[in-house]
Amino acid sequence: MFNVQRVLLAEPDGALRARLRKAVRERALIDSARIAADLPESERTALEVLRTDTLLFTKYVESRRNRRDEWYLVPAGHIDVCNVSIPVRQINPGDIK
Repeated sequence: MFNVQRVLLAEPDGALRARLRKAVRERALIDSARIAADLPESERTALEVLRTDTLLFTKYVESRRNRRDEWYLVPAGHIDVCNVSIPVRQINPGDIK
């Protein structure tokens, strides 16, 4: 939020501020939620999740620890819970092994 506030303050004509206010007004609210494990298998979304006990996952975590994206001036050298999301992709149910 701090970075958003800094951008808003730097916006000379208020256009960004107006766009953000509009986005907040139009946001979608969650009316209900269901736990996938409680659904019949035929109604579940088929997903493939990267296993966390693999060398590939270890390398992925390390890449997040020392990010080189344009946004980062200096690699942090550490990870917080928001820096590592588990890679997931939707698959065709017939492809499940």
